[in-house]
Order: sequence, then C-alpha cells, then structure tokens
Amino acid sequence: MPPVGANIACDGPHGVDNKGGPLIGALFENDEALQESLSHGVQGIVVRLDRYNGQANDADVIASIYNVVGVNEKTDQTGTAKFDGTDSFIVDSDSVISDGEMRSKYFDAQAYVTDNVLVASIPIFRLRMMIPPSDNSKFEEVIEELRGVQLVGKVESEGENGLRIRNAVLTGRVPLQTMFLKAGPASVCNPDAGSFTAIKGTVCGSLDMTADPQADAAAGCDALSFALFLDVVPAQLRNGPKPAPPGKDACAPREITCP
Repeated sequence: MPPVGANIACDGPHGVDNKGGPLIGALFENDEALQESLSHGVQGIVVRLDRYNGQANDADVIASIYNVVGVNEKTDQTGTAKFDGTDSFIVDSDSVISDGEMRSKYFDAQAYVTDNVLVASIPIFRLRMMIPPSDNSKFEEVIEELRGVQLVGKVESEGENGLRIRNAVLTGRVPLQTMFLKAGPASVCNPDAGSFTAIKGTVCGSLDMTADPQADAAAGCDALSFALFLDVVPAQLRNGPKPAPPGKDACAPREITCP
C-alpha cells in the first residue's frame, strides 16, 4: 500500500496569502466543531504518495489527494479516528477515477521531494466541506473548486506506521464564477437572513487573484487566494470509495457578481 495520510488540523503558520480564510470562518462556527467532524470522518483530506522512495530526495513522485466521507468502516459519523496510523479513512467516490485501484482525479504525476519537502501541483481540486449545523440536524455540504492547487509539506517517517507530513499547506484560488458549486443553507440559501449579503461583501472585498493562473493580473482579479494548513498523519485506504452521505438539501447555487 502506498503511503497515505489524513489531515487532523486546520491551523498553521502565518505568512501565506489566504483571502478565503474569512469566508471559511463565516461558514464554520468554531474550530472545535471542525476538529470534531475531522475525528469522525465527516470530512477531511487524504494524501497518497506513489513511487516515493522514502528518502530525502526523490524527483519522481505521484501525489494524490481525496475528500474524506468516513473513517473505520463508518460513514454515519459514529466512527472515531485514533490518528495513530491504524485508521482506515473512506474516500468520496467522486474523488476517484478507478474504484479498484483507488486512483484519484486530483493528482500530480510530476511531484517531487527535495530535502524532505514534498511539492505537488494539481490543476483543480473540488474541496468538500461539511458545515456543522447549529440545530443538531444534518450537516450542510459546500463544494468549493480550487484551481492552481499547490501542496507543500515536510515528509517524515513514522516507522512502521508510514509517513507523516508536517506543516503542510494546501493553497489554491477560488474563482468567483464557481464560488459555490454546491451550497447549503448556512451559506447562500436564505438571502433574507443576511448570510448571503455578508458573504458577498466578504468575497467582493477580498478578490486578490485571477482565476486562471496564467492570466494577466492587469485584467482584474476574479478569484480568492485560499490556504489550508494541515498536519497529515499516517492512515490506511480501505472500505471504499463510497458516495458521500447526504447532507441537508442544497439550494441552487447563487451567482455572486461584484461591482
């Protein structure tokens, strides 16, 4: 089995552009709720390395990422991760090309490790976020499309458990035109409640990149910079992939236009 790991944290060093941070803060009530959802496999990210030689330098690595939908045979929020290398995370079937080989749609076949630092570039990643409900009902699913994704982090051996990636940073840009590919009530379903107006104000005041990484910035900014800080621990890929459990009924994505 190639080395895989799942993230257990969403905080990290400062100094990385992250205009999308306030947007995520508006969706998640607090960090404790987010960490709880990660430990029960409600959401998260799995990183898989193929062809890696396990050394400080390797110029020929395949790095893949997946969305998590469950842990330790459970996709109903009753599984609990130990984060000790024995956990089996279940990935979203929408993240994979081939069920049999568990090949991800989101990968870099030219990733590399230099001085124990992994560097991977992935054109697009559709990040699945499950927003904890305030009324103990179903989680609310939000899908954000990240473009020009970069994954960087220090790779360390955890002995028989596998590999760990410390202080990993997943960066990308969220295009205004695909700000909400799928959105639940916590974000944009109820404009009369003020959420949509507040989020639109945050987004329009924070656009700092072009959606196309190759575009001329002089043409105007139409995307948010976005960063996730991850601590990736050893894990297993088994019992999957499986479809994501349904959250609350999603509303139709609302178009955001800025002056």
